Amino acid sequence: MLGEDATFTAGGTIDPVLRGITGPATNRFTPGIGDTFRIVVTQNDAGIAGAFSALRTPEAGLPSGTRFDVLYGDAWIDLVLTPVSFASHIRHFENANVASFAAALDDVRPDFGSAAGGDLATLFNELYGLDEDRLSVAMLQLSGQIHAFALAGLQAVGGHATGTILAQARNHRPEGRNVWIDASGYAIEFDADDRASGSESDGRSLWLGSDLVTAGALTLGLGIGHNSGSVDAGLYGSSDHDLTAIAIYGYGARGNLAYEGALVVGDGEISGKRSTSLASVTTLNEFTTSARSATLSGKLGYKLSMARAINVTTWLSGELNYVSTDGYTESGPSVTALTVADDSYRTSELGIGVEFDGRFREAGSWNLSLGATRAKTSDDNYARRAISLSGADWSASTPEFGLTTAHMSVGLASRVSENVLLQARLGATRADGTTGRNAQLRIDVNW
Repeated sequence: MLGEDATFTAGGTIDPVLRGITGPATNRFTPGIGDTFRIVVTQNDAGIAGAFSALRTPEAGLPSGTRFDVLYGDAWIDLVLTPVSFASHIRHFENANVASFAAALDDVRPDFGSAAGGDLATLFNELYGLDEDRLSVAMLQLSGQIHAFALAGLQAVGGHATGTILAQARNHRPEGRNVWIDASGYAIEFDADDRASGSESDGRSLWLGSDLVTAGALTLGLGIGHNSGSVDAGLYGSSDHDLTAIAIYGYGARGNLAYEGALVVGDGEISGKRSTSLASVTTLNEFTTSARSATLSGKLGYKLSMARAINVTTWLSGELNYVSTDGYTESGPSVTALTVADDSYRTSELGIGVEFDGRFREAGSWNLSLGATRAKTSDDNYARRAISLSGADWSASTPEFGLTTAHMSVGLASRVSENVLLQARLGATRADGTTGRNAQLRIDVNW
């Protein structure tokens, strides 16, 4: 529309036609999702007013499961092909997180041809300009999976910490108080399933502790440690966690019966970032929140001495784990900024295992551990977060981990002096959907 002051006022019903067009048209063109057609342009930079009251769907020429929508600019109006339902469009991904988000998006979708305003309208305008593949990626990014992954990454800290504390209780200890230092790390790979995408998690810890008192067949001690780590979900975001923790532990033996336990309580924060690739821009949103964790773990074993100075210990174990975070809203562009509710995640498990240990040369020892743990219920198998964006509400979770986890580790120790013991340990875990690896280097100093 020509004229610097000219205004086009939209109204009535817009009626796109794809078939039965006269003249040289072939009537064979079929648009694809994201195809955009500019139907009005004004010379006036603010020449668009009003909105169409309805949009008639063509009887022929559209792919199955699609519809036209109208985009309004200050000086233009576009017709764009979009999915009839975002939930139906994303169904082939077989990902419960994006399906939950897509259903929530359908609930707040503006009416055909309307000229809604605000962040919600901006979001839909950006999504409408994406082709089928890019739209699927953007919806996965918007589903907020990383927030559930970050919570699960924090949960792994507690299990690693109690494992570290309990492992030091098995050392050959001279009489007297024992100050020990432990530096260790781990890595876990989470496979994708029909609930969520895959991710990788890693962690590092440094602990300082000491046996404090021995009363009969029980020794009690205290430790303090710092734990840090990260979660990488590729296109769907990343997070980091830092946690300072205090541990109370105890161990002992009566005859062939051995027992040990630890309580680890930590406080820190989770931070992360997530990008969304839209039609005209890629947004970056970030988050930081307070986090807390508590893990209680115990083991009861029976030890037998075999030939060649080899000991065999069978163990029964149990662990309770709790993590929680405050609610928050991501920083960055408000169009894609997710609001995440405060939440907590609890796990419980029982385990059984066997350990073989022995000595080599005069100052060395070795240890081999095999076992399995079983989650109490399937609800313990994934972390879930409640998320919202511009009136849309949904939840996102981690993949559903296998109920049974098998584990194996091997360690070597050498007393380099009367008061210093060096230890190294490598381990691996495997469950349906997860593979874990860990490495540990410890220095025990007798004080």
